[in-house]
Amino acid sequence: MGAPRCDEAGGGMAVPGQRFGAEVVVAFGALVRPMWRAGSSLAGRAADAVVPKVVDVVMSRIDLTEIAQKNLDLDQLAASLDYDAIVDRLDLIRRANFVIDGVDLPQIIRDSSMGITSEAVRGVRLQTIEADQAVARFVDHLRPWRRNTEIGAAPGPSDDD
Repeated sequence: MGAPRCDEAGGGMAVPGQRFGAEVVVAFGALVRPMWRAGSSLAGRAADAVVPKVVDVVMSRIDLTEIAQKNLDLDQLAASLDYDAIVDRLDLIRRANFVIDGVDLPQIIRDSSMGITSEAVRGVRLQTIEADQAVARFVDHLRPWRRNTEIGAAPGPSDDD
């Protein structure tokens, strides 16, 4: 039958090729577990310190735009966006006020109304001139002695007198 196994002999020295007893495995686990936890905690803290720096170095050396253009279907991505949710997140009032503050709206109104006013005054003046000429022609028809004179010339007796 050979040498007794550790679990049958109740402990003792382990012989190569023999199985450990359950109590040895449990004792080994109890001994190693705190060291494993401490090592994992230490490894976790090291990873927390190192990984962000490694990621920063890697990200500074790659062109994400180029990778996205090669690997993403931008039309499909755009179609999947919820534009209402995006617009709801925007502060449109603040943006509108920024644009309005950047524009001299009172000056624009003055300039545009001055242009309209100038055109209106010019139009009224032309109409007044045309009305004056129409009245002058009408008066010339009523007074035969002035028909051959120019408008604006001093009226005088006709040559027939």
